[in-house]
Amino acid sequence: RPATPPTEDRPPRAPPGGTLDPLAQDHFLRGRHLLRTAGDPAALTAAAAQFDTALALDPAFGRAHVALGEAFARRADLRAADRDALVDSALAHAETAVSVSPDLPEAYTLRALLRWTRRWDWSGAEADFQAALAAGDEPFVRRLYADYLASAARFDEALEQINRARDAAPGDPDLLAAHGALLFRASLLIEAEPLLRRAVELRPDNPEARIFLARTLLGLGRSREAADALGDARNPSADPLLRLWRAHILLREQRRPVTAERIMANLVEQIRGRAGQRADAPYWLASLHVVTGELDRAAERLAQAARIPSPALVWLPTDPLWAPLHGHPRYERLVERIRSGER
Repeated sequence: RPATPPTEDRPPRAPPGGTLDPLAQDHFLRGRHLLRTAGDPAALTAAAAQFDTALALDPAFGRAHVALGEAFARRADLRAADRDALVDSALAHAETAVSVSPDLPEAYTLRALLRWTRRWDWSGAEADFQAALAAGDEPFVRRLYADYLASAARFDEALEQINRARDAAPGDPDLLAAHGALLFRASLLIEAEPLLRRAVELRPDNPEARIFLARTLLGLGRSREAADALGDARNPSADPLLRLWRAHILLREQRRPVTAERIMANLVEQIRGRAGQRADAPYWLASLHVVTGELDRAAERLAQAARIPSPALVWLPTDPLWAPLHGHPRYERLVERIRSGER
């Protein structure tokens, strides 16, 4: 929203979360561009420096606090050193954004995501999602709230939220992919397939759409189509999760076990080393041990993920990927910790 124009008896006001300082706005835009394109800790540090400069010029610039918090959170995903401190910094900027810009949906949404995925604070996260929607009915907030609800196995509510998001932005291919993913998570595979196929057509470079289409086809017993859905996952430069799901398919089918084992070995290096110690690396590597039937090794990897904690762990209680571990003592204890918020 634009700034409120001045009148004789009223000075100009910044838009919600914004600034009237043109130099602060310039640094914010530079940082946001870096944040969108950043793929390593150095680039995220450069983005954070721009947001720091913007906030030095205008400490009440709510959007800059949100962006800086996001930069800290993404740095925490990509490096092991100082991870807890980076998450604490992200939360601090989310708190400040809520304080200085209480009408900014992005401020509550960032705090909700951090509470949900980093602190397992389920009630706090839900309160923030609802506050974000009260501040502004934004489709991106409903999409993320739908994910939160699905991770808590509240699928009817999740589907209501994603439908409302799509009603507000009917042509958005990312919302279409998110809708298909939620249908998969709700075990509605027949309904999920056409949405995910259309999402891949609209955005062939969206790995989430390809992965959930492949998982849907696997669930329908169509493994060859699932492999095709992953696109060029054989390419060593492909997204690591696309390559991981190709390994899943090969290991499940046991058509080419040597190739699958080689991919698994390469994935350990790629997921761990490509951009530092990724926070979700132990979680996804555990999934490969589930496929090979090494359930104790999978449980060990998940325990390692819990020590980080990996943001993806919020999906552990509900993702069908982990069904073979149901009843395993270490898995069940970890699920109870996640559900109760016991870090």
